[in-house]
Amino acid sequence: SGGGTNFEASFLKCEELFVRQDVEDRDDAEEAGPAEEGEEALAPERRKAVIFLSDGIPTAHGVPRDLADSNITQSAADREATIAAAEELGAATAAELYCYTIVTEDTDDTRFTTLPHCVAVSGGGRHVTVESAAQLDAEMCGESLVEVIEVTVENFTLGTGPVPARLKPGGYFAELVPVATGTGGALRENEILVTATAFRESLSPPPATSESIVLKVVSRARSRNLGFGDVVDAQKAPAPVADMSYLESPMGSRIRDSDLYDFLVGAAAAEFEDAWQLFGLETFTTYDPEGTGAESFEIAVDMAFSEACYKSDIGYIVVDPDDLPASGAEALTDESYQAKVVFHSGDFNQETCDLGSIAAGDARFLVEVPPGEVIVFFLLPNRRLDEYRSLPHRGNQPLFTLSALNPGGFAQTLAFVSDGGRTSPGPALDVVTPGPQLIVAFEDVEIASRKSDQDFSDIVLAVSSGVAPLYPGLLCGN
Repeated sequence: SGGGTNFEASFLKCEELFVRQDVEDRDDAEEAGPAEEGEEALAPERRKAVIFLSDGIPTAHGVPRDLADSNITQSAADREATIAAAEELGAATAAELYCYTIVTEDTDDTRFTTLPHCVAVSGGGRHVTVESAAQLDAEMCGESLVEVIEVTVENFTLGTGPVPARLKPGGYFAELVPVATGTGGALRENEILVTATAFRESLSPPPATSESIVLKVVSRARSRNLGFGDVVDAQKAPAPVADMSYLESPMGSRIRDSDLYDFLVGAAAAEFEDAWQLFGLETFTTYDPEGTGAESFEIAVDMAFSEACYKSDIGYIVVDPDDLPASGAEALTDESYQAKVVFHSGDFNQETCDLGSIAAGDARFLVEVPPGEVIVFFLLPNRRLDEYRSLPHRGNQPLFTLSALNPGGFAQTLAFVSDGGRTSPGPALDVVTPGPQLIVAFEDVEIASRKSDQDFSDIVLAVSSGVAPLYPGLLCGN
């Protein structure tokens, strides 16, 4: 009642309630006794979730507000106490944290990053920035807060029978799916049945209900002729950027800075007018676009756009999708991942952070790669790889297209593809670098920090044909 918002107290109160519920469950189980003679009396395993709505800034860390002070601001103590309470909540209860930051029209600073950090340390959940009641309704209704107990995947076309999918927290699941091919090994249409079974309500024992959907999986190359080979896509459909009024960050919030959007498709600044957004893209595979059977070939990597003050090393690592690095530090220091720097952004001697578009070919680097490698791009903010390897724990940490290697597990990139290729700025549509072009846009400040503006226009790469999106089988959420 004294003003301000005490996030710490909210998280600790949730912890208290969950712990009390666990005690009650154990007492009830002991009183009811085991279901079968000789068995142990077990309390139900409840999945726990906290749904937290706020303006995103903790401003009263258990300290009464000075009513004479009209400037309610977040202190370091507010932030530290909030993050510590979120970490304690997760450790004590395994609860997932779903945070919704409501940004009003008169909010000047939208870089609310305390809640994303809370989600990261609590061990699971999601953070979304909400700008309207309609968006809040859509985001909350789309959340999977039910007890999913089984998901099976069956390829009707192959007739292989149902296979159990690997379940993940939050209702997500993943499973590799064998597919049928046609003449010459080309992928043909496959019908995939996905059946999810979940508890209908919290009863003991709870009844279960199942829902099924049929997916028709074809290669993106066949359906859109991107020239990327037979890339199987059963994820969220790609979307033409020109049909969007703005871009969204990987966390679902609107990117208010329009520079990346304008560079892709926007009016006089457009240079990739036919760009499509690829969702959830984190790894890539190399292939010989000419099909010559050579042991290696060249790909071109262009720095196409930059608004970064940082002078950073940009490169890639080679990974095994079934045996990924345990951390970003391992990815860049373990020689088995073959970390290779393609270029250093500081070599362009930009005099301003607002460098913007870089003329096609002015920052182009040719890289020799063998076909069939799975690669992950990285950016080392304001550092060089040799210096990082000698002092890995000092200074900025590396950022990757593979979000699992990033601080807090947050996605630091957006990905797009252009069939036609890069054009000169404006409406002329004269192609200066033919497609297909893969476009990777980096945010070079950790999303898990307070400093990131999340505009995803710090370093934008355009990669020539020879590198294709790699989707690790069927991956779906909610």
